[in-house]
Amino acid sequence: MNTKLKQISIVAILLVVLVTNSVKSQQFKLQSLDGAKIEFRVSKNDQNILSIIYASDTVYVRDVKDIKSARVLGNRFLMINYGVRAGTGISSARTLLLSGYQKKLIKSLEVTSLFREDFLDFDNHVTSPMKAEVKSVYNVELSLLGNSIANYKLVVKIHDERTSMHAPKTDYNKNGVETLSFDKTDRVFYSLHEDISGYFTLWDSKMQKEIRKYVKGNFAIAKLGTYKYYYINGSWYFKSDNNELTKYAYN
Repeated sequence: MNTKLKQISIVAILLVVLVTNSVKSQQFKLQSLDGAKIEFRVSKNDQNILSIIYASDTVYVRDVKDIKSARVLGNRFLMINYGVRAGTGISSARTLLLSGYQKKLIKSLEVTSLFREDFLDFDNHVTSPMKAEVKSVYNVELSLLGNSIANYKLVVKIHDERTSMHAPKTDYNKNGVETLSFDKTDRVFYSLHEDISGYFTLWDSKMQKEIRKYVKGNFAIAKLGTYKYYYINGSWYFKSDNNELTKYAYN
């Protein structure tokens, strides 16, 4: 290959790399909660890890299928909606709301924004296996009200629906609205504060393992329909049955 062709090849490779990086990485300019002009950088790598970088701080999320949307709310918050890898017949997505304060990333809220399941009961099905015995859909939409720390509110529209082919009496279709207040100390959105004391099984995405731990204190809680989230030591935990707490985003 002559020198000119080599130069053309190198330029072509560089262009491919630049285009690929531009697709996988986005920059967002906004204002921190303490008034500084800042920038967040959002990217997802080939290991399905979502990264959000601000100054020397980084938040990670594992098992991310795709970034569905990312946009700035009220010039102070970055809202990222991302798909999650799930099982057969299941679609799932979460929404992460981030803000900046004193050169640190604040997880102002993290919730499940979509959970859709078509359940096939292979043990007891009486219909074609191609048809779902039970279908359920849960999704939320977030919108920001207010223009300062003093009056921020987050309005959450909730849709929760279930239909069963063979147990129609258990069907329901619910729509509701929750308004979350803004905690000026923790800089998170919440429904209420609650005292909790007891042993919990915590799933830590960073460590990729379960930890049995005694948790005690007064914590901010976001309650959205049947879903409940606790803000503990700088991170949001989803509370499931049997006192299980799951953390998805971590530093």
